[in-house]
Formats: sequence, C-alpha cells, structure tokens
Amino acid sequence: MKKIAFFSTMALGLFLLLSCSNAETTNGGQTPLEYNNQIISEQTKIMNLILEFGRNESQDVNVIDGIRLRIVDQAEKSLKIVKAMSGYDGSTRMRDAAVALFTLYHDASKTSYKEMIEILKKGDNITVEDVERIQQIQMELTEKEKPLDAEFQGAQKEFATKHKLMIQDNPLQQEIDNIGQ
Repeated sequence: MKKIAFFSTMALGLFLLLSCSNAETTNGGQTPLEYNNQIISEQTKIMNLILEFGRNESQDVNVIDGIRLRIVDQAEKSLKIVKAMSGYDGSTRMRDAAVALFTLYHDASKTSYKEMIEILKKGDNITVEDVERIQQIQMELTEKEKPLDAEFQGAQKEFATKHKLMIQDNPLQQEIDNIGQ
C-alpha cells in the first residue's frame, strides 16, 4: 500500500490561560480560569485524538478508522458538555466559538476523514486522482477551520483580557505544527 500522510491543520492555535488576578467567582461559582479551562479541556481531548490520527504510522486502515471513530465520539461528548455551559458574565462568544470549532472536528471526522480512509482502503490501487482528492479534502478542511480557529482565538483573547488572565501556548501546539512536515 502506498503510504499517504494526511492531516489537516486543525486547531492552529491552542492556548492555556493562567490567572494573574484574585480569582473572583461568578457564573455559578466558577472562576474565569475554570470556565476557560473547562472548554480547553474538551478541546484538548479532541486534539489528542486528532494528533493520534495524524501521526499514525499504521498501514492498517482499520486501526486508522478506529481512531477516526473515537474522534467522532469524543467530539460528540465535548459538544454536549460545552453546549450545556452558560455564557460567562453574559457573554457566550467563547462558548459559541468552541461549539463551532468542535462541530467542525466532528463533521470532518464523520465525513472527510472517512472519505480519506475509503481511498486508503484501495491499497496499491490508489490513483493519482485519489491522492489529489485527499489533498483537496485537506485544503478544504484547512479553509473551513481558519475562520473558526481565528474566532475561537479572538474570543479567548477577549475573555482573557476582560478577566485579567495571561495567555500561554498550549504544549500540543508544537506537535500540531510539526504534523505533516
């Protein structure tokens, strides 16, 4: 089977927030840092699986498809959790941005990644057109993800500024940047 590396640029920016103020609680006793971390925790769960999917060296498409199905499952669970969250101090921007991004992760895993795996199942019969289709899918996902990621980052930065939190790069970001290089 021809080895084809594929991975979209999902989650171009993952950030952690650090508190640099006295933690005031609002929002049902949740501090701004806890609210942010709840969302980021769900994103990290999904991203760990996407990274596993992207770096998987297995030639066994069933193994790869199993990871894809785990992404679908985790995205569904994370969406349920984040959708159930209220806004913070009257703002739902960060929550809504996360929901949009997690929906993309879910939909990409259910359809786009599945299509790529179906192509990979052809083994040695993969054609140039098949490789081009995989590349097209990757480009389409990247284009869909860019504005959603930008909105999520913007919402998180606004939230951090409003609540006097410091932004720090998430350690997963380096690994994401290195996939496919």
